[in-house]
Amino acid sequence: MYFLDNYNVEQAAAVITVLVPVDSVLDKVGDRGVRLLNAVVGSATQSCYVAASAIGVACGAALGFDNVSYAERLGLPLTDEWPMIALMVGHDRGDQANYLFPLSATTHQEST
Repeated sequence: MYFLDNYNVEQAAAVITVLVPVDSVLDKVGDRGVRLLNAVVGSATQSCYVAASAIGVACGAALGFDNVSYAERLGLPLTDEWPMIALMVGHDRGDQANYLFPLSATTHQEST
């Protein structure tokens, strides 16, 4: 998973993993299947974010993880499905976020 303090699968109430049959889709529709898979994963992720917001819980998504090890842990190597994204849902951990990005920058000019 990402190495961020505010993304912690051990402290999430639930981890939702979107699985997709990559090889089957690519075999059926060719290289354009990558776009199809990305659209499906994006739609599932957006739906999870909206649902989490509707019930007042936080949601974080992690793309950068070792999906081969994750698939082995889930017992998926014998299937056609691969984990593409991990969605962590639970209470907001606002005190852990350590990134600040102001919406507007203000510059001050000194009078001479």
